[in-house]
Amino acid sequence: MFGIEFVENKSFRLYPKLFTDSAFGNCKVKMTNGTETELSLFTTGSEARGLMVKDPVCFGKIVEQFRLVKSPVKAAVALSKSQTNQVVISGFVLEV
Repeated sequence: MFGIEFVENKSFRLYPKLFTDSAFGNCKVKMTNGTETELSLFTTGSEARGLMVKDPVCFGKIVEQFRLVKSPVKAAVALSKSQTNQVVISGFVLEV
């Protein structure tokens, strides 16, 4: 499960749900080469990592749906073992 944060009216950050079910993990993760990247929901032509929606028309419909969300929820995001931050989650990806 991923929490989805709608950012800048057309960008999405993905927060993986922790196995403890107590919070979401950070959208910034370390790659095997040691660099840090941000997990995103994106369309083709974007320089991003995460879940790609190949059809730009479908991605545009997703963006429009998230613009309609009137009641997003605040969720805890674990930045470290002892530090959390509140993020506004507009939706969820339940299965991929």
